[in-house]
Amino acid sequence: YEEGLIYRGERVVNWDPNGQTTVSDDEVEHEETHGTLYTFRYSSDFPIPIATTRPETKLGDTAVAVHPDDDRYSEYVGETFTVDNFAGETLQIEVVADESIDSEFGTGAVGLTPAHSKTDWRIARRHDVEVKQIINEYAQIENCHDTVDGMSTDEARDYVVSWLKDNDLLEDTETVKINKSTAERSGGVIEPLPKRQWFIDVEKTFELKDPNIEGFESGDSVTLKEWMRHVVENENIDILPDRFEKVYFHWIDKLRDWCISRQIWFGHRVPYFVCFDCNKKQIQENFESLARLDEALDESTDITQKKARELLNNGKTGIVEGIDGFVSKDAEPTCEKCDSDNLLQDPDTLDTWFSSGLWTFSTLGWPDNAEEKDGKPMHPTDGTDLDIYHPTNVLETGYDILFFWVARMILMTGYHLEDIPFETVYLHGMVRDENGDKMSKSDGNVIDPLDIIEEYGADALRMSLVVGTGPGNDMNLSEDKAESYKHFANKIWNATKFVLMNLPEDYTHEKPSEIPQADKERIEQL
Repeated sequence: YEEGLIYRGERVVNWDPNGQTTVSDDEVEHEETHGTLYTFRYSSDFPIPIATTRPETKLGDTAVAVHPDDDRYSEYVGETFTVDNFAGETLQIEVVADESIDSEFGTGAVGLTPAHSKTDWRIARRHDVEVKQIINEYAQIENCHDTVDGMSTDEARDYVVSWLKDNDLLEDTETVKINKSTAERSGGVIEPLPKRQWFIDVEKTFELKDPNIEGFESGDSVTLKEWMRHVVENENIDILPDRFEKVYFHWIDKLRDWCISRQIWFGHRVPYFVCFDCNKKQIQENFESLARLDEALDESTDITQKKARELLNNGKTGIVEGIDGFVSKDAEPTCEKCDSDNLLQDPDTLDTWFSSGLWTFSTLGWPDNAEEKDGKPMHPTDGTDLDIYHPTNVLETGYDILFFWVARMILMTGYHLEDIPFETVYLHGMVRDENGDKMSKSDGNVIDPLDIIEEYGADALRMSLVVGTGPGNDMNLSEDKAESYKHFANKIWNATKFVLMNLPEDYTHEKPSEIPQADKERIEQL
């Protein structure tokens, strides 16, 4: 925050109407489906036809963008057209020229809805185009005329399309493939909305104090994005299987500033305070409150398998007020400028991957076990766990959280320690159902391993999970597969029993003085 890498700003983010929170790009699932591409004009005298798959958002259009070299529309660039009635709305449409526009797609002209499209937002910022929000947090129309205000986006779409037909402004419709974006956790259809959020700037440079990575020197300026690419490209970190390195680099190339704030109840609350008395804004560290929590749960307190409610209940409102008492009220933050305790804390919480990104070093005593360099705790103190065990040799995890977790740990460790969090990342695949679909409780296709063990035995489950799998590859699991390996395991047991039953009575097992050459070769291969 002090180096300007964490900032608060407004931009279009992924908003989940079901979860009522922002979600990162990596938490959005995309499903290819079919939609309709509508070609229309805002009015009968508007000179440029527009194509869109979301006509309801056109109520919030403030500009049309065309390519600078598109002769069809060049004469209109720089003009502003007043549309007196577009489905009941008055629009002011400015025509701008932007290199990002594909002249070959649709009509070659894009109606800009800066408040409800990340692409349109970026174009609008380049040309200082007005932003008009017409969809709210509940995916309903707002800031329009009474007829459409309060409609869902689907209802508003039908309304606008019907109006276009009635006014002979709909020139063409075409069925096209589109990506339906939904929130991974709630299933809510994502609405791009302008929001004031906290971000990590991955393009802003910061000065390295004492990097422990070849290719960087003290005093070098680097961005987080450059650091994340360098440590993998320079083979400081190996990603296995190798094919996932290309996936990682592709993600890095597309990486934009990371939105780290969330509008959810549980999580690390953003430690940002505003003073009511002098309007001072400050970041408040909460170490004091954590120390008092540690005192409250003294060494004599048995916390084994206790629920948070049992440990933190204050006899009034239970867990929420109990936690609040320990972590927020107990901290008693005061204003750094006027010493007032009349402060308001930001209600947002941090993205869970923000704290998870600190995992490799925060669990080993950082920052207490680190010596400072220019005020930055980064060098492990000799003999401490941080010195002995960091960086770790191998991180083994699923490929599905390569960006959620692995990349964020590389980012966090790169900034705080100027080092790598691990030397090798070994990625395994996902266990799917017998049809290759992702297991989900809501879909009812989850297989409980304890049930498999009870019915078919632990060896059958082990073989079902191990045989025929490879690094980074998904595998399908079914009861039929476990049952077949149960029969195979029984054959191994029966064969072993047969051998043991037929051994001579005077048989004794003696360890060979030397391992046979054939066994040595097999061991080397393993």
